[in-house]
Amino acid sequence: MIGTLLDASTLVLTTLDLPQKGEALIVSRLARHFVDDFARYFRLPQDSVVGIEREEFDTAYARMAELGIALLDRDAAWADFSEIRSTYAGRLNRLARFWSIPPAQWIGDRSFITHGSSD
Repeated sequence: MIGTLLDASTLVLTTLDLPQKGEALIVSRLARHFVDDFARYFRLPQDSVVGIEREEFDTAYARMAELGIALLDRDAAWADFSEIRSTYAGRLNRLARFWSIPPAQWIGDRSFITHGSSD
């Protein structure tokens, strides 16, 4: 769930052409702080990875465009999105593996984690 909130707020901040994005900024900062705190507590290193491919971002961008949502330039949005996402995606994926939680779409490597796995 925290990954969903992070990705949604990151998309709002980097992709939507809105005059005000205060709520998304608050969610993004608080959720990244949460992920950082837990990762540090469990001594999990930070991996600076985006964790999704450009094509996945482009698909989400195209879906928003089809809905008539006002969007920023696609290339600039991807650059900003990938920069922000790289600050939390690696640790979020490590936390999912640490707790043996199968990552949701857009979170980490999305490989199935069996119950009791030691990975």
